[in-house]
Amino acid sequence: MPITLPFPPAVNPRVELLDEHLDAVADRYGERGTTERARWRSVHFGLLAARMYPEAQLDLLTLSAEALVWLFEYDDHLVDLPPESEQQDAHALMLATADVLAGRQATRPASPLGLLWDICLRARTIGGEAWWVRFGQDAQDFADLMYDESRSRAERRPPSPESYRRLRRGTSGWALLTDLAELVAGQPLPEHVVRGGRYRELRWAAGDLACAINDLLSHPKELAAGEYHNLVMVLEHSRRIDVAEARAIVTGMIPELLADYLRIRAEFLAEQPLARDHVRALEHLMRGSLDWSIASGRYPELVDGGSHR
Repeated sequence: MPITLPFPPAVNPRVELLDEHLDAVADRYGERGTTERARWRSVHFGLLAARMYPEAQLDLLTLSAEALVWLFEYDDHLVDLPPESEQQDAHALMLATADVLAGRQATRPASPLGLLWDICLRARTIGGEAWWVRFGQDAQDFADLMYDESRSRAERRPPSPESYRRLRRGTSGWALLTDLAELVAGQPLPEHVVRGGRYRELRWAAGDLACAINDLLSHPKELAAGEYHNLVMVLEHSRRIDVAEARAIVTGMIPELLADYLRIRAEFLAEQPLARDHVRALEHLMRGSLDWSIASGRYPELVDGGSHR
């Protein structure tokens, strides 16, 4: 069944400049810079940022790209470690993230926190104090939940659907991505809007939809890697069904999640008609993630040319 989203595709015209910027960022890795530059190009991080933030000016586009790379680098740092070692490293990274965000790290730390240190130097002054506090809290929540996920692996206990939803929202980095989308839309949303129930519903309806799509696309790859933090595998385990049934359930969830998002969008815009640019920025995140997944060849098992309208 093709995965469809009713949002127009777009690519930031500054994508080539973005590749050059990420090359320069990779050079900060010293001897590893050449390797990282080649890897980031092969993964097409520049294209991911350009698709998720197609309307961003260059300063915000480069900041958003660095944030995306940081999320991936953080996750990759913990991949392939034995579960107990992963838990220890995730705990150390969680504490070190707090130090970077609080400004207690005087010099650029090693990967993967070096990128966060760079990001903080710029992000503190871009969106204003209230926005920065939210951004910092969302970055810390990401690190905290990456640690919680590592504990789940160390204890060899697949999460329940409820706990998985909480973990997935955090470890996807969706909150960070939407914080940046606010800036791309022109300015941060007023705090009373961000803290209001309707916007929270909207942001997480979009995030749940994007994560369900990604879990369906990435399932074969994660299954081969022995990973079980994936919605397909969580349902397979919790409901004691076979993988075909679990995949069918997740596939059927996607139009339902889309319908939920569209309903909440209409309700949010009825209350906040001036926030249309912010809503469009959310939709670029969802559509951009899907288009990048297919265009980059990251999940070739499910690619059917032209099916991702």
